[in-house]
Amino acid sequence: MPRVDVIADHHGRPVDECWRCCAVGPVERAHLVDRTGSGLDGPQNLALLCDFCHRLMPTFRFDQGDKAIAYAMPAEPGMHQQVDQIIDLVGRDWWNTYQGLPQEERVNGLRTLRRDSALLGIDPRVLLAIHGLDDQDVAS
Repeated sequence: MPRVDVIADHHGRPVDECWRCCAVGPVERAHLVDRTGSGLDGPQNLALLCDFCHRLMPTFRFDQGDKAIAYAMPAEPGMHQQVDQIIDLVGRDWWNTYQGLPQEERVNGLRTLRRDSALLGIDPRVLLAIHGLDDQDVAS
């Protein structure tokens, strides 16, 4: 399998952060299309994800490549800039710690972070979208 820098160069993405949630730290090579679904080991079929996002990633078949890319590399305009604003708000250490929490604790953390981000004019739906959640998942 290619090195992480080769994968990052191929996609024009950072080498030291999760492409889905923007957590800085160790990343794993994740197959966009699973090997069991005829996915290849080349950089075109790999993304760099944190352990949590990699574990949450659904299995995608060969005919679901677009869905796999949408999961690993969200294309919502400005999403990463808004995540950067949120990280500036809460601090990189908190964000990286948050990424490793169990799902229930992550949802509780999102409730607070969603409220605070809305007060600062950051679209809280961005937080939910990068974690595959919606408002009903974090309703108080």
